[in-house]
Amino acid sequence: MNPKEEETAGLDKVYERRWVILAVMSLSLVIVILNNVTLNVALPELSKDLKADNTDLQWMMDSYALIFGGTLLVMGALGDRFGRKPALQLGLIIVAVASGATAMYATTSEHVIFARAVMGLGAALVMPATLSVVVVVFPVEERGKAVGIWAAMAGAGAPIGLFVGGWAVENHGWEMVFWINVPVILLALVLGLFLVPNSRDKQQRPLDAIGSLLSIGALVSILYAIIEAPNAGWTSPETLGVAALGIVLTVAFIRWERSTEYPMLPIVLFRKMGFTMGLVAISLAFFVMFSFMFTQMLHFQLVRGHSALEAAIRFLPLPLGLMPAAANSDKFVAKFGSNNVVATGLTLITAGMLLFTTVEIDTDYVRIALTFFLLGLGMG
Repeated sequence: MNPKEEETAGLDKVYERRWVILAVMSLSLVIVILNNVTLNVALPELSKDLKADNTDLQWMMDSYALIFGGTLLVMGALGDRFGRKPALQLGLIIVAVASGATAMYATTSEHVIFARAVMGLGAALVMPATLSVVVVVFPVEERGKAVGIWAAMAGAGAPIGLFVGGWAVENHGWEMVFWINVPVILLALVLGLFLVPNSRDKQQRPLDAIGSLLSIGALVSILYAIIEAPNAGWTSPETLGVAALGIVLTVAFIRWERSTEYPMLPIVLFRKMGFTMGLVAISLAFFVMFSFMFTQMLHFQLVRGHSALEAAIRFLPLPLGLMPAAANSDKFVAKFGSNNVVATGLTLITAGMLLFTTVEIDTDYVRIALTFFLLGLGMG
């Protein structure tokens, strides 16, 4: 068999197992999203065992998001340049090692905060690699459906994280929130090793080092300002100074990307209204979902007196609305157009949030469940 025939045979094998590959990518993606929320339900235990104050607890949550969001663009570019499969595998290994080490050795708040930051770095390698692999292995006519399923699993990962965290804390302790990652990641690593093909940017463009540094500085500065603003004050010199630095670096990043021959993020993409609106919609949807989950977990546990697992179970209507909507989003777009679908989704999210403003301490759960379902449907 000549090299061309071998390549064709390899592509045929990839095509035959494309849905299995999607399942492996979905599992890897769920690990990333899951780790962004599982710690929510373990905060009371961590506060007691590690003598953590409110600032410590906040940074246990936010260090993951800060590093993940700040390095996501750069880690995606590295995966495109050096290989998406190695990036995926390395990211999973980083998350697994940091999780296991935290469960075994963490004795202070600082240990957990540092470990969560390392996990965020690993997650930033994993997430863009999963989407890139899905786009590569599926033909154009199936790509929309595959990406829709990928997005559905991204949305489902957060409620799953609450269920897992609630079960772990209620039956074992906060250490299990970290331990639970290890066997799941090992499964994803083994499946990925044998089933997932490697791919990279065929153009082999050089890495945009300056763009990478500017993007990390801009994203980290803006995210840090948002995270610290509630404590320091939205108009405090610290918040305004860091936010201003983030804006300056963002402007510098955009100017650099427009002028360099090999940009990490082609700014021309934002001229496409569909791309820009989709990005805005996804950002708003995830912002609503994670902030809503955080506040409602506290409401269910501290106000209504539910256990961690009981509180998590009450979020079930959200993925029940999100998953079918996201999995069939390609059909909706084909029939009604992307702008109409995005507008409908944002309208449903708005309706859900307006409905939530009517919720009081003694409000029946049915109304809250309907709110969750509408939010999930809109995000999907």
